[in-house]
Amino acid sequence: TDAEAVAAWCRVFGTTRPYRTIDLGHALAICISTTSFRDNPFSCHEVRLDAAQIAWLRATLAAHRDRPTFVFSHAPVIGSGLRVLQTVHLRVPNAWLNHRANAGQFRQLVLDNPQIKLWFSGHDHLGQDYPDSIAMLGNCACVHTGVIGPVSRDGTRQSRLLEHNATGWRLSTVDHRSGNVRLDATHDYATGRTERHLCPQTPDDQQHFAPAPMPTTADRAQIGDRVFAIHRGMVVEYLEPLAAPVGVVCDGLTNERLRVRGHELHVVGPRNSVQVYGPNADGDYGQVYAPNTWRSRLRSA
Repeated sequence: TDAEAVAAWCRVFGTTRPYRTIDLGHALAICISTTSFRDNPFSCHEVRLDAAQIAWLRATLAAHRDRPTFVFSHAPVIGSGLRVLQTVHLRVPNAWLNHRANAGQFRQLVLDNPQIKLWFSGHDHLGQDYPDSIAMLGNCACVHTGVIGPVSRDGTRQSRLLEHNATGWRLSTVDHRSGNVRLDATHDYATGRTERHLCPQTPDDQQHFAPAPMPTTADRAQIGDRVFAIHRGMVVEYLEPLAAPVGVVCDGLTNERLRVRGHELHVVGPRNSVQVYGPNADGDYGQVYAPNTWRSRLRSA
């Protein structure tokens, strides 16, 4: 069970719970962790914090409002502007922290707690050479972290080096193939200024690419707070208040167009064939392309 798995992890690492704070002297680190896998209602790989951990996180932030804070999670915060993979995590969907369980609460936590200066995440198994590997959300720099080992989707092997003191922080990329260290960004607490020293422009490949930014022109379809656009043969669903992609409605498209009829999204083919999609119980139109196999096994057992 998930409870047994978490308990085993805690025994191995000599702790009572899989999340904690670390005193860094001039700053506070908050390390948070998923606590469910088999019991996730959708994808088992969705990174979910349980209610008790979220309450602990809120209380910890409230108790340290005057101290620079760095947060570490596996999946990124929705609305942060960091890259997610359309073909992988957005299709599942498990792109964001608590993707199908009020993901927007973490974005609001960042905005409500300006002492959060950095929020690190990974999940994509990409390197750090993309312009959206660092993005600003309020006063916080949201930072994608690559992988040291060979399980890299783009072949890079990189990690982050963070240096900090009472006046601010410096963020660099460590290249584990060459050993080189590259300065990426700096932040000054007194002025609140974050400066990007390098904004690399690695192009997307044909398999691992980010969804397009949420369209803001007439070239889109919209139902309530849901916005839809076709990108690389897929209908991508966005949540307008967060300007963030939340799912993929369908794929395999070639020359289709979108239209709206009430609460229905119509995907119209070149010969006027129509695929009709409506909202599920949560109001989402995106499909679950990779349901939780553990739950399926339990049902069939």
